[in-house]
Amino acid sequence: MSNKESADATVKPTHIIHLKLSSLIGLCICLVAGTAVSTALLLFGLLQFTQPHSGIAFGQPSPLSATKPDTSPPWGELIKKDLEVEQPDEYVAFEPVSNRVTQWFFPGQTPVQVRERLQTAGLNAKQIDSALAPTAVTLAANETILTPGNELIHSLTAEVRKNLYTELAQSDRNRYMRFPYCFMTNRAEEFFAKSGIAPEIISQVAKLTYERKGNFYFSDVETVMNQIPTSEARLHFFKTLSRSSVVMARLRIRPDTDIEKLLGYWSGNKFVRQKDLKPLLESMKRCDEGGTVSLMYLLPPFARERLYTSPLPSSPGDPNMDCHWSAMNFFNSEPDFRFSDLTYTAAYIKTNYYPVAQPTSYGDIVFLLDPSGNAIHSAVYIADDIVFTKNGNNYAQPWVLMRLPNLLGLYNVTDMPRIACYRHKNS
Repeated sequence: MSNKESADATVKPTHIIHLKLSSLIGLCICLVAGTAVSTALLLFGLLQFTQPHSGIAFGQPSPLSATKPDTSPPWGELIKKDLEVEQPDEYVAFEPVSNRVTQWFFPGQTPVQVRERLQTAGLNAKQIDSALAPTAVTLAANETILTPGNELIHSLTAEVRKNLYTELAQSDRNRYMRFPYCFMTNRAEEFFAKSGIAPEIISQVAKLTYERKGNFYFSDVETVMNQIPTSEARLHFFKTLSRSSVVMARLRIRPDTDIEKLLGYWSGNKFVRQKDLKPLLESMKRCDEGGTVSLMYLLPPFARERLYTSPLPSSPGDPNMDCHWSAMNFFNSEPDFRFSDLTYTAAYIKTNYYPVAQPTSYGDIVFLLDPSGNAIHSAVYIADDIVFTKNGNNYAQPWVLMRLPNLLGLYNVTDMPRIACYRHKNS
C-alpha cells in the first residue's frame, strides 16, 4: 500500500511514475507473456502523488536439518518469512484525521453522464437517486462531485463497489479509489491481527472491502474514520492501514552446497564482489549442519544501507528518490542523482540495457505497465519471486524486499499490470 502526496505520509496509494513506453526512445519491451512491443524510451510524465538494519536473522527460520530440496535453482535455497511493516509514528502523524468527508469526483462529466456511469456500475434506482440528490451534488468547472452518505456507501454490494471504484480510479482526484489499501488476504481480521483495532471497526472494514483480480482492496477510509471516536484511535487506525507486505530472506548453505554455483549467480556482475562473498559462504559450509546468511549480505551497499528504512522528509530542490531513482542506483556505490531526471534515465537505459522476456538474473530491472502501456513502477529483481523496491517518492515509503505478486497487487489500479524486463549489458 502507498500514497499520493508527500504530506500524506501514511496513505498507501503509492506514488505512480508514468513512463510512456511509446516514447521510450528505441527500446523494445518484452512482456512476461511473451509479447514483444517495440517502443521508444523516453520516460514520459511524472504524476505527483503521493531502525538501522543489521542483517539480523528473523529468528530461527527453519531447522538446519530440514530436508534438502531435490533441485536447487541458480540462486540457491532461500528461506523466506513474510512480514507486515508499518510506517513510523513520526510520519503517520502528518495525516489529517478529523472532519473527513467522502466525495466521488467525475471529471469532465455532467450529472446525466454520471447517472449513466452509476447505472453501468450496477447501482439500483434508489441508490442512484440518493447519490444524485440535490444536496449531494456539486457542479464545478467541467466536473460533477458527489457527496454520498454513509448509508449509501454501506448499501453497495462488493461487486457494485468494485465496478464503481474501478470507474472512479480513472481519476487521481479519487485518492483512495485510485490508490486503495491493498490487503494480501480476503479476511480483514488477518490483516488487522494483533493491531488493537476495535473489533467493530475491523468488521466495518471487512464489509467495505472489495476484490479485483484476486486482490482485496479498501477505499472507504473517511467512512470508517468518522466512526472512530478519538484522534489517537484514528491515528492508530491509519498506522495499521500503512502496513506493507515485505519479505525477509536468508540463503541456506549446507555442507554439500555448491558454492561456486551460488557465486555464479550472486556475484555474476562486477557490482557484488566475489572476494567479499566467497569466504562468508565457505565458512557457513564448513559448519556441521551448514547455516544461513541474510540476503542483506548479498546486496550491494546502496540497497544494504537503505533496506527497511525510510528516507528523511525532503526539502525543496532535493532529488526524487522514487522507484526509478532507486532501481537505477541499485548497484552504484554512490547514488547518481542524475537518475532523478527522467530524460537522462531514458537515455541511460537505451544505451546500457536490453529487453528480456522475464526476470531471471540478479539485477534485472522490472517495469510494471498499466493497460495503456505506461510504466507505472520499476523494481530490481533479486531472486525467485523477490524484488527490491521503493514504492513511490513519498518519503514515508521504505525501501523493501517484496514478493513480485504482492507488488503487482499493490499497483493494480484498474487492472493487473503487465511486466517488462531489462538487463544490463555487462551482466
